[in-house]
Amino acid sequence: MILNRDDLQVFDRYRNAGSHAFSTGTVTEDDKDAYLRIFDALSSAAHIALEQNGLSSVCKTWSTRFYRNGGVQGQRPLDLWASVINQEPDSFGPFPQTYAIASEAGLELGFSVAIHEDDYYNNTVKLRNREIIPALYRKLPEPDSAVVHTLSSSLNDDGGWQFGIKSRQGPDGSFANLSELLQFLKATSPERGGGSIYKLVPLPAVGSAFNIEAEFSRTVKLFAPLMRTIVPTAAERSVIDNSEAVRKFAEQLSELPLPASFGGKQWLLRQIAIRQGQARFRDQLIDAYGGRCAITGTPIIATLQAAHIKPYDGPSTNSISNGLLLRADIHNLFDLGLLQIDPQSLSVVASPDIRQSSFGKLHGRRIREPVNPKHRPCRTALAARWAEHNGTSLSS
Repeated sequence: MILNRDDLQVFDRYRNAGSHAFSTGTVTEDDKDAYLRIFDALSSAAHIALEQNGLSSVCKTWSTRFYRNGGVQGQRPLDLWASVINQEPDSFGPFPQTYAIASEAGLELGFSVAIHEDDYYNNTVKLRNREIIPALYRKLPEPDSAVVHTLSSSLNDDGGWQFGIKSRQGPDGSFANLSELLQFLKATSPERGGGSIYKLVPLPAVGSAFNIEAEFSRTVKLFAPLMRTIVPTAAERSVIDNSEAVRKFAEQLSELPLPASFGGKQWLLRQIAIRQGQARFRDQLIDAYGGRCAITGTPIIATLQAAHIKPYDGPSTNSISNGLLLRADIHNLFDLGLLQIDPQSLSVVASPDIRQSSFGKLHGRRIREPVNPKHRPCRTALAARWAEHNGTSLSS
């Protein structure tokens, strides 16, 4: 399929049309057909790019949610786009992506590490992305790596490529070359996202018949090696997915109606008890660990909680060898997988997400064990937990 300049002019005609333009008759039937032709051309080009580059087994397509009679997001006449993303996007969201965007400016082809949050309307998505972005940027290759050198040479030979904070930035980029962009992203890890390599084909250059399929396929071929370096590991998936699950559970919680006689202070104390864990299990762990956090050594009893190695699944999992006495914040990090315990060395492994923080000093520290051998952490349970978070056992 092809794109033509006449169809692309619909974007300028309805630039200020606003919401419900597709349902109120603002957008004419002929122009709805033009929008549909553009959308079909972009979507078809994305699928063909996958097939021509042999990426169908590791990548898939993603595109605007557009409907001929419904437009985009509130029946508005917005830009249309299609992209190719990795098959493993669940934890990293739809990042990174190689894309084609049609707009009043013409056609933009490029690669986006992450969408800048200024381009999102949903605040929940913005907050989730802030958890993803640091891990995503760590996966980027070093500016002086072979994959970057090869890609930079190809981009220079091709000409016209820009390096920006975000897509749809216009004809002027933010950085002189790919290395500068990567240095910025890896050095600052901006939580708001962004980072794009793009080429703008202005409306006059589109002409009467622009071969979007050939150009999109060539763009995907350029950026496929870079895309395939940005795939989450099992440990990264575990941390991100755990945080997302906690956030969703929190959204489901509602304030319970309290009897008039059940005051706020009692409610507060009840919540502290829940966080600290079942009383008998916690008391046994306090005794076994001498009243000190197994990782930090903190001796303040009020801050210590009963943590399960194998998640709680009835009274049988409340054995002392399946527990660790942990400070409240350490307990949270342990449950989320941001702090793990190597089952062979019993040393703490801090996720790269927190290694630059004050918790980074715990990385490599050996945990304190109870004096009684029967109360020491179960190596089998620790190994199972390690495999769950990392997708593999240490012996594999």
